[in-house]
Amino acid sequence: MRVRTKRRTAPPNRAPPDEAILDACANSRLIKNLKSMRTCVRDFSRLPGYAFRRAVERRSLKNAELAAREMSQVSLEDALALVVLYAEQDETRFEKAAVRWLGMLFLEKPLPISLAAQCVELVSQLRAPEAERVAKALGALAKG
Repeated sequence: MRVRTKRRTAPPNRAPPDEAILDACANSRLIKNLKSMRTCVRDFSRLPGYAFRRAVERRSLKNAELAAREMSQVSLEDALALVVLYAEQDETRFEKAAVRWLGMLFLEKPLPISLAAQCVELVSQLRAPEAERVAKALGALAKG
């Protein structure tokens, strides 16, 4: 004859075993739905336009030049940002870049001769103390 022994149970203040928690979680509908979800991470840092804007924000002329070379097309605003960087860092390439930007501006935007003369004057003031105000005025002209 077998003697039945009373089954021992864990005291009420003790945590349940790990296997029981895992089984409960595996059967949970919420956990099943989470397993089927996918995440999408977009990495914009490899795009040349993003790299260019970031280099301009950091005032890194070398990185801005490298990113501009990788871009398929440089807009008037981006080219102006590069010219402003040349002016800020007293680069010898400022003159050539400024003339090239003016050429781009005159080809893309039909301007009256008086306004074109003012643009040339403003570009020459990019190395002046009020360069930030001048750059904003030229940027507004390039956008509009």
